[in-house]
Amino acid sequence: MDKEERKRIHKKISLLTLLALVIVIVIMIGGTFMGWLSIRAFQLIACLYLVGYWAVTDILEPKLTKLLEGVTEDQKTSYKKYAAMDFAGYMGILVFVIFAGQGGASNVGMIGLVVYAYTLTAKKKFRMEFQHPEKIRKKQAPVQKKEISIREKAAMVKPVEDEPETEESRGIDPVETADETGKTEPSDSSEE
Repeated sequence: MDKEERKRIHKKISLLTLLALVIVIVIMIGGTFMGWLSIRAFQLIACLYLVGYWAVTDILEPKLTKLLEGVTEDQKTSYKKYAAMDFAGYMGILVFVIFAGQGGASNVGMIGLVVYAYTLTAKKKFRMEFQHPEKIRKKQAPVQKKEISIREKAAMVKPVEDEPETEESRGIDPVETADETGKTEPSDSSEE
């Protein structure tokens, strides 16, 4: 499928989802002000719109534009992760809508906003992996270690200077091993 046809399909879907959003907003605002829309109906309409929007933009549009044809398995996996993060973000918005204004439970609604904010960065990452896998591979390319010859390794080793071994260098405290006369006794002695 060529780019022009994909753009045409994308424009139609964008127009359809925008029109649906306008209708949902008019129904919600009108119904709320006129008093015939209960809070549960408001939440149900919001839920249906968000799930429908996700299904149209992340499932239907890629099928119609054949977006996932001719891509690698890694790209398909990245797109599926992107769509899952998109869904989780919309559900975060839904949690906010459901719990907003319910007194003490409104903190739960804030968790929904946190989930949405987190999914924004995750979606961006997975979208980038889907659209530009070559850039991701370059960043994650394994570092090839340079073979180092034995002579080079030997040149890297710092010579160790020999120091006379003392009790302190062995970790023995001479004060602890001193007897009543002040003489130190070797702590290694095994007298029996």
